[in-house]
Amino acid sequence: MELSDKEKKLLEDQLKAEYICMSKYKLYSEQAGDPQIKNIFNLVYQQEAQHAES
Repeated sequence: MELSDKEKKLLEDQLKAEYICMSKYKLYSEQAGDPQIKNIFNLVYQQEAQHAES
């Protein structure tokens, strides 16, 4: 099934937004002082990365 140009643009925009979220989660993880919070942000970052690659 071929996507329309509009659909492709929407998917590209969503992927860009996902990469922005990933960079924020990584930054938050690096800045977190609490190890549990750091771990949570790392887990969310990894999940986002897997999703973005699929």
